Amino acid sequence: MSILTFFVGTYTTAFVRRGKKLDPPHETGSKGIYSLVFDTVSKDISIVSITENINPTFIDVTSDGTRLYSISETDRFDGIDQGFITFYKITSENKLIEINKKGTAGSEPCHIIIHPSQKSLTVSNYGSGSVLSYGIEDDGNLSDIANFFQHSGSSINELRQKSAHAHSSTFNLLTNQLYVADLGMDKIVVYDYDSSTGILKARPELDVNLIPGAGPRHFEWHPNGSILYVINELDCTVSVYECHNDQKLELLQNISTLPEGFDGIISCADIHISADGKFLYASNRGHSSIVRFTTSLSGIPLSDATHFDTAGKWTRNFAISPSQDYMFVANQDTNNIVIFNRDIQDGSIVNSGIEIDIPSPVCIKFIK
Repeated sequence: MSILTFFVGTYTTAFVRRGKKLDPPHETGSKGIYSLVFDTVSKDISIVSITENINPTFIDVTSDGTRLYSISETDRFDGIDQGFITFYKITSENKLIEINKKGTAGSEPCHIIIHPSQKSLTVSNYGSGSVLSYGIEDDGNLSDIANFFQHSGSSINELRQKSAHAHSSTFNLLTNQLYVADLGMDKIVVYDYDSSTGILKARPELDVNLIPGAGPRHFEWHPNGSILYVINELDCTVSVYECHNDQKLELLQNISTLPEGFDGIISCADIHISADGKFLYASNRGHSSIVRFTTSLSGIPLSDATHFDTAGKWTRNFAISPSQDYMFVANQDTNNIVIFNRDIQDGSIVNSGIEIDIPSPVCIKFIK
């Protein structure tokens, strides 16, 4: 594949920094969602379009590459305390055409995920600590809200865990369930999930409590579908779980994402695995690094932690290219995306020297 097409979500306005409210908010210079192409032969990068939106900090693209849904991390839309979802059609030139917007029924949404069936999606509201789902019509428009659940709880970090903060969700395709990582509660909240409608049913007997102060943020599944990795933002660890036939999650391992002796800012962000299931990667914001772990076809255990400098500050989301031989890494504070060459055999990454200047980049999605 000589042409890689991808979209970048950004902060246009920063309301919060390191868990604290900014007064006044900081304008980043970004306009919204950036559509780009990278020619792997010539190494040329082109911005196809810039679509204006408020804080599209997380985006997801349908598997057929025809639709994009973004959340806007705000706390006010349509006259009430909520963020919003924007639905776009992707043209043949990879430009975005806005179709409509829907509210998220909660403040500061930070994650959106489309079910592989493309018939429903789920949103996590960080600020208000809630999760909601929408059905998706055949034309891509969202139906009325299928379900809404308000989380309630806290944990030991007085700055970040005074209340529930739903940070992301993932689908368990083997059990037809939705898992929600709630950073504020230190909990994985489990729901039964009807993928065709988005209907949720709470399963509190299956909820999982993490180590107090861990702060679960994002998920990743091993390709075998039975091993779940959770990156914990507040204590910079990865928790490894096995999903059993009785639908319960069993903790198998906790491992640090940081090098031994690091005494700087502790904060993690993103997590992804290679398509062959041999290498798991996680991003450290304070340490500004990507850590690579090796694993096996079984997905356990994680070992051989190796750290790679990201050539930027406050490293956030990253993405492995569909061809698996590139990794694109977004550095929020230095306003750059760095392209790394990835060795498919040993999982190592090397800075290619190619950078993309984009204000406050925080989410990268490829069209596959």
